[in-house]
Amino acid sequence: MEGNETPLETHRARQAQFNIECLRTLKRKNRSWVFLSDTDEFVTINPRKSKKYKENPLFPELEKLPLISEPGSVMTFLK
Repeated sequence: MEGNETPLETHRARQAQFNIECLRTLKRKNRSWVFLSDTDEFVTINPRKSKKYKENPLFPELEKLPLISEPGSVMTFLK
């Protein structure tokens, strides 16, 4: 820890610095997007499971996507 920082403050400061350096590196490599996440966070994508989506689909083309349980479905969605 630096100075009077709590462990949580130290963690957050180090995490922010890491994210900044990561984004700078990816920018130099001409990456168009990046997803920053903590290891205790996760993403799930399956718009067809939403009752709201079924009643009024905003993006009918999403019906063509594979189910989340199918291998490669997240990558297909991201492409």
